[in-house]
Amino acid sequence: LRRLSSTHNLYVGDRVPSRVPTQLPRRIDCNTLSGKGNSDRGQTMLDLHVGETPDSASRTHPIASISPELHSSFFDQLSGIPSGFPQLNRLGDYYADCVFAGRELPLLLADIDRITESRPFPSTIQQFLKQLRDGCRFAIENRFQLYAFCD
Repeated sequence: LRRLSSTHNLYVGDRVPSRVPTQLPRRIDCNTLSGKGNSDRGQTMLDLHVGETPDSASRTHPIASISPELHSSFFDQLSGIPSGFPQLNRLGDYYADCVFAGRELPLLLADIDRITESRPFPSTIQQFLKQLRDGCRFAIENRFQLYAFCD
C-alpha cells in the first residue's frame, strides 16, 4: 500500500468500510477555465476529492482540479503575502498527496477566506478557491475528509 500522508496513518487502498459521497458539490475543472478545454485530460492534474477514506474518496469525481500552470501561478502569488496560510500551503507541493482531516477543514476554510479577502486573483483562481471552499463545507457537513491526489 502507498502511504497517503506522512502526518496521517492513511494509505491509498485502505479497506476500511466507508460511505461514498453521493451528492458532491459541482466540480470545476480549472483546465477548462484557463481555456485549454477538457479534451486534454491526459495532462497531470491535482484533483481534490472528499470521502471517509482515501479509497472512498478516490472513487468519486473530483470536486475541483487544477493544472500545474494554474497551481504554480497561484502559489507564486501566495508566497508574496507576508501572513501565512498554513493549511492552504499544504497544497503547495503539486505532486504530493495531502489529506485534511475533520479538525483541519475549518482551518483550511479560514485560510481560503483570508486569502480571498487579501487580494484580487484572476477569475480562474477565484473559481478554484470557491470550489475548494464548497468542498470543505461539504466535507465538514458530512463528516468527510478532503484529499488532494495528483494523477
